[in-house]
Amino acid sequence: MKRYYVGKEALDLVDSEGFELKYYILEDEFYEKDVCISKYGIEIEKKEKTRIEKSQVNDITTDQARIDFIVKTLMKNNVTPVHLYDVIVNML
Repeated sequence: MKRYYVGKEALDLVDSEGFELKYYILEDEFYEKDVCISKYGIEIEKKEKTRIEKSQVNDITTDQARIDFIVKTLMKNNVTPVHLYDVIVNML
């Protein structure tokens, strides 16, 4: 499985230290009738001081343009790892 870094968002909160979110596209290739097909997923990593929280959802789509749109939407809305699965389900 390949992992592509898309971007990060740094959030500074009033009552706490803040945290950083990193977004990745995951790509897994498989062959169907001698044709290579890519399945795409998303991983989000949240770093807060020394604590790191991660979550990923695999096999979201085989459409690269769709996964690009989804990950940019997640970044725009600062989706965290704990909410990743629910947001993906609502988007599909």
